[in-house]
Amino acid sequence: MLFGCQDRCTRNTLINLFPNANASGIGYNYLSDPITTQTANQGDVRIDQVLSKRDSSFYRFSMSNSPETIGSPFPGYADGGGFFDGIQQITAYSGAASEVHVFSPTR
Repeated sequence: MLFGCQDRCTRNTLINLFPNANASGIGYNYLSDPITTQTANQGDVRIDQVLSKRDSSFYRFSMSNSPETIGSPFPGYADGGGFFDGIQQITAYSGAASEVHVFSPTR
């Protein structure tokens, strides 16, 4: 008898973690529209330079900073979002440089 109560109590506790139905339709009974915020700050800088008649170069730097808050589909502990909700921070930097020299047999 003790195990029967424990199973029933555990089952009821787990069921109570999920929200009640808020919609009635074929194939669904819960609708969610979580609030998601995203700010994208990004930019690029490029410098082209002609050093001589046979030499040229360029330099490029890019950055992106994109903080994002993704809302959970359910309220409470059983939020249903897994690893795909919460606060995310995506920051990236990249750079490139190139120098071109033209070789000629006649100088």
